Parts: sequence; structure tokens; C-alpha cells
Amino acid sequence: MRWKHRAKQTLPIVAVTLLVILSLALCLAHWFNTVRGITKIASGSNFDLYFPSGSAFQFQHLAQPFQPSMTAKVTVTSGVLNGTNGSLSMTVDGGSLSFLSRNTATLTTTNATITVNGVSKGTSASIISSDNVQISWSAPAFEPFLPLMFIFGMVGLFGMFVGPAYTIHKVKHREYYDGFVTGFILTVTGLVLFIAWIAGA
Repeated sequence: MRWKHRAKQTLPIVAVTLLVILSLALCLAHWFNTVRGITKIASGSNFDLYFPSGSAFQFQHLAQPFQPSMTAKVTVTSGVLNGTNGSLSMTVDGGSLSFLSRNTATLTTTNATITVNGVSKGTSASIISSDNVQISWSAPAFEPFLPLMFIFGMVGLFGMFVGPAYTIHKVKHREYYDGFVTGFILTVTGLVLFIAWIAGA
């Protein structure tokens, strides 16, 4: 019977430990998903562009964790897109293409915005020679029904209160080992999740 009693005491500790590991993994995944946007996945500079009327080109973002795939398309509806000093920068969260126009053209975009000489033109613009053109886009992020970090924060706040309360309850029943270990793990897990929520807000 002693092993059953010991297993009964150990099972909550194992479950809470697994919860801690899962929570830390989720926090790390969220942190990676947040900061990875600063990492370039494609870039280039000092190149020329030439696309005649009726042609098109596009940039595709593959699906990422918490983020669906997206394609930004540029179509030359009239004239010739003839550009120099091209500059391209892409991250997992979006990108931009900049160039100096050397000809007259009309451009339309899908999932992208055109800026001419610092003025946003929306999804359609006419450009002339010597115009500074920038085409930018953002990869849409998947939003769950409830914000992930808000859930982390509420679970963390709950754990910060339940941990000490659990320890006090077990100590009153002279179950010191289970009370201190499980209570400590619950409190630390709650604190980690709460800090992750505050840092990610």
C-alpha cells in the first residue's frame, strides 16, 4: 500500500513538471515566432528591373507557425517597368522592393502597397522616369480566437496564487514534500507565464 500512496503523491508532481516543460516550450515558440521577423530570408541590391506591359512578378511567403502563406503580386498594366538601383528585402513577416524608375508605367498590386516619392498610392499607381518607387507588403499573421499570450498570462496568474495556497494546504496536513515541491513548481510556472505575457504585450 505504501507504493500506492507514494505514487499518489508523485503523480501530481510529474503532471506539474510536464506542464512546466510544455509552458516553457510554448513561451519559447512564441518568442521565436516574434523575434524571427527581424531575420532576413532574402535580400539584394543594385540590380535592374525590366518588365514589359502585361507582365507580372510575385513574392511568395510560405506558411509559418501561426502564420498562413501569402503571395504579393505586381502587374504592369501599361508601359514598361524599367528600374535601376533595385533593392529587395524580405523577412518572414513581409518585405519591400525599391527602385528608381527609368520609364513610364502603370502598376497594380495584390497584397502589396505602392509608394511613389514617399507618398502612398495604394494598390495602383502610375510612375514616370526618376520616380523613387517602393512596393511593400506584410505577411498576415494567424490570430487565434483568444490571444495566446493573454491565455499564458491568465494561467500564470492563476498558478501564482494556486502554488502558495496548495503548499499551505499540504503543510496543514503534514505532507511537506508534496506541498513544497508541487507548490514551488506551480508558482514558478505561473511566474514564468506571467512574465512572458507582460514581455509579449
